[in-house]
Order: sequence, then C-alpha cells, then structure tokens
Amino acid sequence: MPAEIKVYLEDANQAYSSGVWCLLEEIFTEHMGMLLKRIDGVSATVALRDADIYVTPFSAGIDRICAYMFSHHKKNFLLIGISIGQNLPIVENLFPCLQGSVFIRRTDSVEQVRHKVSQAWTMSNEKKEEKCRSCRRLLLTAGEKRVIYYLDKGFSVSQIGNILGIGMKMASQRKRKVMRRYNLHSDVELWNFLNKWREYLIPSE
Repeated sequence: MPAEIKVYLEDANQAYSSGVWCLLEEIFTEHMGMLLKRIDGVSATVALRDADIYVTPFSAGIDRICAYMFSHHKKNFLLIGISIGQNLPIVENLFPCLQGSVFIRRTDSVEQVRHKVSQAWTMSNEKKEEKCRSCRRLLLTAGEKRVIYYLDKGFSVSQIGNILGIGMKMASQRKRKVMRRYNLHSDVELWNFLNKWREYLIPSE
C-alpha cells in the first residue's frame, strides 16, 4: 500500500465529485492513515499512468467494449466507475482491463459507497494481472452497424428499414440485438452509448 494515494476525478458534476473526494479522504486518510493527493491539470491519459484511484462516469454499455486505455495503470490501481444507467455492470463479465473495478450509482448511500470502495481497495492487492485479450466478439455486425449509424443520425426504425431495404421489422430486430448485447434498457441509454462510442459504430464499407 502506498503512503500517498493519487486520485483523479473525471466527472463534470462538481458537487458529486466533491462528495466523493471527502468520502475518499475519510476512508483512506482517517481510517487507513494514508495521504490523498488529487491529480489536476493533466489529461486522462497521463492521469491513468499516475493515479492510484481513478473516478470516471460509465454510460450503460461501455463496460461491454474493450477499454484498452484502462490496462495501462499502476499496480494496485482502483477504477471507480460512476454508473449512468438502470443497472450496474455485471462484475463477473468485465474484461481484464476493467477487472477489480467498483461501480457505484449517484443514488447509492454514503455507507454503500464506503463499503464498496473499501472492499475493492482491499481486493486490488490480491487480484492477478491478466493480459488484455481480444474483445471483438462484442463488436457489432456489419448490419447492426448500419442500423445504429442511421439511428445516430436521427432516422426512425421505419425510415432505416426503407433506406437499407430490410424493412422495419428487421431494422427493429437489429436495434434490439445491439441493446441486449450492451445491456441497454432504453433509447436514452442507447443515445448515451452512441455519444460516447461513435468511433466503434461507423458502418463497414
């Protein structure tokens, strides 16, 4: 365990970030006797190399896409994901780059967050390092990419069916398959997913 813990908070909600920071100080400084240092004024890439604790929002579905950027971190690194969506990610299904992460909701009680973070920090010293593996099995098929591409452009399922010549039923079916694959439960979660990961959803030539 380091005597000094570097923390990076990547969250636009300043009030919530301040609350998380105060709670982390309570957990690590008051209870564990460690010094917390907040990392500011650097890019997320740099912060990932230096931080011991990294706090960032996670839109629904993002946990099901290869997050290779999170594989470049220090030993005993803890990723705290602020889950934006109806359900928390299924920890057992996380890819190696996200193994050992803890996910919280903004609606979780202070006690719930304290317990999750404390437990995850303890386990971070026991986890085995896994090499990144190919996660392409979760990427979209060419047909699904085309449907999602046009949804992202604002077209309705009916319009997309006509554009692609597959009919509304097939277009709707492909949309539902994408939502199931990425654990998305509403159109709002789908739109948030698209906004974050557009680079994955460009239709194949």
